[in-house]
Formats: sequence, C-alpha cells, structure tokens
Amino acid sequence: MLLNLPDTFVNELLKKLDFRSILILRKVCHSLRNFIDVTVPDSRLRRFGIIISDDNIIVHYGKYGKIRYCKNGNGCHVESRESENPRFIEDMDYEKSFFEDLKYVMKHQKSQMELFYVIRRDTETVDFNQSELQSIFPYLDPEHLKEVVIFSLHLVNETMNTLDIDDFVKKWINLKIIGIPSFYTSGNLQNFTNLKECLLYLENISLDDLTLLKQSLLLSVNFETFNFDYKNLIGGDRLSESFGDPFIEDDKRAWYFQMPNSEYILGIIHANSDPPHFVFSRLTIGLQTEQLFNSLLQGCRRSSCSIVFV
Repeated sequence: MLLNLPDTFVNELLKKLDFRSILILRKVCHSLRNFIDVTVPDSRLRRFGIIISDDNIIVHYGKYGKIRYCKNGNGCHVESRESENPRFIEDMDYEKSFFEDLKYVMKHQKSQMELFYVIRRDTETVDFNQSELQSIFPYLDPEHLKEVVIFSLHLVNETMNTLDIDDFVKKWINLKIIGIPSFYTSGNLQNFTNLKECLLYLENISLDDLTLLKQSLLLSVNFETFNFDYKNLIGGDRLSESFGDPFIEDDKRAWYFQMPNSEYILGIIHANSDPPHFVFSRLTIGLQTEQLFNSLLQGCRRSSCSIVFV
C-alpha cells in the first residue's frame, strides 16, 4: 500500500523517520527495501555503538534508540525496542543480518558522526577482524569524529589480531579520544600524541619508542593521558639510563619531567602487572612526590573509565 503512493510522498515520509525506524521498515518486503536503498537517505547518526554478546548483538543509534539481533532456532529475531514483539526472520543468521544492516548504515552516513564504539562482552562467537573494522572506518566523518572506542570485556589472549589505523588517525583531524585495547595497535605512536586520551595495546615497544614518545608528549598541548598495555618491551633493562632513577612503590616505577614553558609535569608510570603497562599523564606542578604518584595512578583509572564506558 505504501508503495502505491507517489515517490515524492514516500521520500518525504522517509525524511521524517529516524534511521532505526528505516532499518526496520526495510525488512517489511523486498519492494520497499529496494525503494529505500535507491533513495539513499542520510543515516544522520551522531553517536553509533555496537555491543556484542553471546547469541545477540545490540546496536545503539544514539538518540534514535537501539536494535537487537538475537539467534533463534533456524533464524533470528530483530527487535527495535524492549516493548515491541521481535520480528522473526527465517533462515537468516543473526550475525549476517547485523552485518548487512551495518553495511547499509555506514553506506548512507553522510552527516557528521562524533562517536563510534564497539564493546565485545564475554563471547567467542562473534568478533571483528581488521578488514571488517577498516571497512567501517572510511565512513566515519574525518572532520567531526571525536571518539573511537573498540573494547573487549573478556580476557586478552595469545591470538589477538593487529589493527593498523595510522592512515585513519591522520585523517581524523578533530579526534580527541581513542581506545583500542582489544587489538595490537601497529604503526607510528607519534600519530597519537596530540590526542587528549589514548588507550592502546602494543605487541612490541622498544626503549627508543618510549624515548621518542616522552619527547613528543613533553611538547604536546592537547595530551592528558596516554595509556597502553604491552606484550614485549625491548631494552626495558635500560629504562633508568634513559629516564633516570625512578620513584618506586611495589611493582610500579614512576618518573617526572618538567614540560617546557608550562605549568604542568609529565608523569610516567611503569607497572609490571599482567599485562604490563605504561601510563603517561600531564600533572600539575606543586604536588609533593607522593601526591604526584597518587595523582598519576588516579589519572590512569580515570582514563580507562572515561574511554571504556561511553
């Protein structure tokens, strides 16, 4: 019945709908789906998030609500809100349904998007690999994107994939926060030093890398916290030669350096935890040594929380 109306009228109607509603409307019939795909409406998403769990995937469309994809027998359920009866799609895998919609959403995103995040809960059934994530990145608005978060709530293992985002970070000129602790991040760390907050996982880090990172962060006007776990530290036995004698407490070592022409200090903490990690933080001048150390630890916790729970 809807398709019996003039195209102009249907197009005006689609403009009144949020993108979550359009996704549901696409699943009504093939004719309506084809019409919507040809008209190419703008997704108009400012915030876009994906939460992956066992047997279901939830996609958050910011103020437009969410869509949940669930495994159900020989098909999948797709529901747009808690109070609605889920729509059952026979002979459709819930992952396939999700990825088809994801591809469509990103294809039609023309306006600015400020936040993109992926959180993977305790699950081994669904995962993103580098090619899938990199197929999404080009659709993120490079001038307006401010935060990118890709996070897993299950333990990191020996089969972690590597994600190279050097080229994308260079293009995301207004990016403030990035959190990707669920992939080994490859590339040049200098590309991240002008961000406000950074949370990464590195497979290998050398003493030379750390020295260059310290020098860059001493001059950075935007950075507040640079936090990363790592697997292998090359030349770690010579840290004191490069950074000087540390302030030591338990399994943690800390160093402090005056930032040039600034009222701040660069604090660096190294923890031999599991996994081991470094935290670089900008701290206020005038604190006593113990206060500096506590402030550095608090900065580490604040950085992790603000990036993960967005």
